[in-house]
Formats: sequence, C-alpha cells, structure tokens
Amino acid sequence: MCVTRTGRWAESLRHTLRRVYDPTTRTPVPWLLSGDAALALQGVDVEPDVIEFRAISPFAAAYFAQFMKPYEVPANKATIIYRRGGNVPPSESWHSNVHQRIVAWSHAGRACWFGRWLVDGATVQVSYVRSVYSDPVAQAVRPEAEVRRASFEGNLDVAVVPIEFLLAESAATNDAQFTRRILHAMRSCGYSTDLLRSALDVLPSEKASRLTRLLEFSLVAG
Repeated sequence: MCVTRTGRWAESLRHTLRRVYDPTTRTPVPWLLSGDAALALQGVDVEPDVIEFRAISPFAAAYFAQFMKPYEVPANKATIIYRRGGNVPPSESWHSNVHQRIVAWSHAGRACWFGRWLVDGATVQVSYVRSVYSDPVAQAVRPEAEVRRASFEGNLDVAVVPIEFLLAESAATNDAQFTRRILHAMRSCGYSTDLLRSALDVLPSEKASRLTRLLEFSLVAG
C-alpha cells in the first residue's frame, strides 16, 4: 500500500485509533476510515480537516461512540441538544455529549446516524448512512465487503474505504479537481480493477466510462 507523509492531523488520528482500532481486527469490521484521511493513507496528497469513519450499522456507530466517551462534551458544560426526529443535520457546533452521543435524522430518502468529537483540535466523526440513492462509500462499508487496510505509522493496519470507492464518491459530487488528484494517486500507487468496476457501477454509465478513460490516459501518459 502506498502511503503519503502524514501531517498535523496524524496526532488526532493516532489518539482516535488508540480507542477504536481493536474492534477493526475482528470480523465483520464495524467501521472503516473514510474521507480525506483514508485517501491520505492510500497515497493522495491531501491534508484532512476532518477525520471521518463510516460504520456498517447504526449499532456500530453507537458502539464507536462508547469508545469516544473521554472526548465527549462533559455534563458540567453547556451542551447543544439536537431535536430528536429531525429532518435536518445538527449544526456545526453540535458535538457528542453525555445526553446525546449519537443523533439521527432523515430527509429526502436519506437517513443518517452521526457522532462528532473534538480530538486534539481536530474534528473526528462517525456516521452510518442509509439512502435510496447511489452511495459509493456505502457499497464499500458492508459486512460482506472486502476489507482494505492501509499502514499507519508502520504498526497499525487501518481498515479504510478503498480508494476506488472514494474516487467514485468524488466523481458523484462533481469535484473534478479532487478527482484528478485521486486518479494521479491511483496511477502512482496502484488499484484493484475488480473493486474499481464495482465502485463505478453505482455511477451513471457515461460518467463511469469517462473515469475509466481518464485513468487509462493517466497510465499511458505516465
């Protein structure tokens, strides 16, 4: 696995993994590192602002929250309470607390269970998403899915959302510049053609074909 040089976010990830790593050595893996941090561990030149984990179920998200108790807002501080049963996500200022470790909301065919903590100045969050729409990351975060691991600091093999599915997610959000950076990392560090095929299946065929052509062009150009 190709791994880039870590940055300031690494300290927050290190402290988080001290708490949530052990369950990922079991089967099924209850949560995977996702977002920019997963991309950074797979060779993409990115400095994560948020460390994201995706859980395989609402129960796994709640299980994750139990490990993060030392970082939740304590009972003796003012806390923001999210209205239960809402249809909009909590505000950016909401963090998991003794009253609400995990919050849930649903809107327009998408339901989310979510927790958020501040670890050494960086935001760490976990989510489980269930949607009627195509979600490339959800395809990777399934109990029966193949688990990819990326090395972190030489002694941890972190379960991550594969770069192939994160590429599809970036393309689905039409982030062309970031998609090119992911393609560059895949050219340099390699990828699984089988996983790429599975990841692109959730995209419209025209967009999937374009990504395949771009990746092939990158390989030829390299």
